[in-house]
Amino acid sequence: MADLKRWLDAEGVVSKRRCFKDGKVVGGVPMSRGAIYQILRNRLYRGEIEHRGEIQTGKHQPIIDQDLWQSVQARLTEQSGRKRKARATGMDPALLAGRAFDDRGNRLTPTYAIKAGRRYRYYVSAPLVRGAAQNGIRVPAPDLECLVTDEVATRLRDPLWVTGRFAVNLGIAGLRRIIDAASQLGHSIGHASDANKRLLIERLVVGESEVSIRLHATALAEVLSSAADGSALTLRSENPIDIVIPARAMRRGKQVRLVIGTAEGDHVPPDPSLLALVSDAYRWFDDLRRGGAGPSLRSLSESASRLHM
Repeated sequence: MADLKRWLDAEGVVSKRRCFKDGKVVGGVPMSRGAIYQILRNRLYRGEIEHRGEIQTGKHQPIIDQDLWQSVQARLTEQSGRKRKARATGMDPALLAGRAFDDRGNRLTPTYAIKAGRRYRYYVSAPLVRGAAQNGIRVPAPDLECLVTDEVATRLRDPLWVTGRFAVNLGIAGLRRIIDAASQLGHSIGHASDANKRLLIERLVVGESEVSIRLHATALAEVLSSAADGSALTLRSENPIDIVIPARAMRRGKQVRLVIGTAEGDHVPPDPSLLALVSDAYRWFDDLRRGGAGPSLRSLSESASRLHM
């Protein structure tokens, strides 16, 4: 991947340059490794479409043959395997190294302990590592890394979350490509290399009762746009893309685990009327997306007005 990126940069290959009505220009810059990876994994070039984890034959013709596709996928899988092995031996940086902090602004340093011949990885507040403080965050690395990967994947597979943060300038067709690209990324990100995951993670803050993930909005937009055949994509808001999850580190016996959810007694019963509105929104969105028999935009607008949505 590194050699390919160097070659593309040397050849002057850049991402698609797009101009918008407001005069804003995006793209036209060297492609990131994440964008290159998504292009190489994109089944559209094989005449296929991946939707909700299922591979379907598209109506378009493939532009690369099966042998070349399999060769490239094998190389990518082999590289990912080498990186996992390097990480297991301590030669590769931890996924969240340099990006994770506690709620006091202290960097969470990757470290490990060996017990009974087994190696346990942790993220620990820097003052604790230096012995300069007695209080701080100490969480198992696999728990935190899985939490981040799973939560990002869940959001990417949610069409409402995606469309709530990105605007597409190519109408319904462009919107569908972006949703499918996000879903595909959500299903594949768990198998991506740590280097590609790090491209999307800007900052992570671990507090006493929650974990906040800040995504690199520009990088995510670039990856989705490239995977969606260059569909024009802009952020709906200048605000950062943050994901906040209730979670806390708890000691159970001799082990420290990262527990997801609120503390006992903090459970808030769901609002039935709100659940009904959310259910209607998903149903309407799915009807519009499939283009089948369902409510028109006018009827949806009238219904939303009656419900004060």
